[in-house]
Amino acid sequence: ASSLPSWVGLSGPAVSSVTCWAHVSSPSHTVVKFMDVYQRSFCRPIETLVDIFQEYPDEIEFIFKPSCVPLMRCGGCCNDESLECVPTEEFNITMQIMRIKPHQSQHIGEMSFLQHNKCECRKSVRGKGKGQKRKRKKSRYKSWSAPCGPCSERRKHLFVQDPQTCKCSCKNTDSRCKARQLELNERTCRLVPRGRLSVLLSLVHTGGQGSVRR
Repeated sequence: ASSLPSWVGLSGPAVSSVTCWAHVSSPSHTVVKFMDVYQRSFCRPIETLVDIFQEYPDEIEFIFKPSCVPLMRCGGCCNDESLECVPTEEFNITMQIMRIKPHQSQHIGEMSFLQHNKCECRKSVRGKGKGQKRKRKKSRYKSWSAPCGPCSERRKHLFVQDPQTCKCSCKNTDSRCKARQLELNERTCRLVPRGRLSVLLSLVHTGGQGSVRR
């Protein structure tokens, strides 16, 4: 059997992957033995085709050739449903990819991707957010954290949100409000006439006694 390219990142011999392909093309009456099935399905680094846009979501102005790359990523089953297959050793690999800017230019450049070298079945950490994926190291180019909840259900357009910390802040700035003779309600991010904000805040502290002139 021929060896796989060294950049694929297989730490062991390439025979297992070649054998796996051979099974796919073997006659339909062939029965794969239990131990073969078990060993191939257990948690380990497996060559996986990963979409480049999944790894570089901000580079939407380019078309990549190829559009996906073969990377070693943890996959497979664990004996206990409370465990999940996670990487315990990672490394970066550099590949040459063609970047195409439609109607402008195209060139072959180097891009870095994360590969998994070792995997283990460990206790799942999905308690707080179902389906959350493990957060990568902060030095990585993207975060795998779960999506943040909305800042406001009814007034989403008034807020901006940091995807890393999920912290909400107002789109309008205080200086912009003052230029328009308005004040910024930092709790709701709405603009209110000057003087009315202090009245609203005093009502909150006094339990809503009194009235507000509209």
